[in-house]
Amino acid sequence: MDPLAQYSAVKVVALTKPLEAYDGWRVNRRAPAVGDVGTIIEILRGPAGEVAYVVECGLADGTVEWLGDFAPHEIAAHEA
Repeated sequence: MDPLAQYSAVKVVALTKPLEAYDGWRVNRRAPAVGDVGTIIEILRGPAGEVAYVVECGLADGTVEWLGDFAPHEIAAHEA
């Protein structure tokens, strides 16, 4: 099984774009940061085989802290 599957917990390990690029969904309360933990909610696949992961970081009350698209090298599987 792919460790970066839908609904997997992941940790942000790198941010390689300007922070505003991670707010494409326009819902972020703050920008993601290295070390944040979130959940993959969708896997986007392009026509040439490129992959991006839509990751959501939520608060305890269920509100979204941030939602962003990440390249595979920007996230890693998170062990709870």
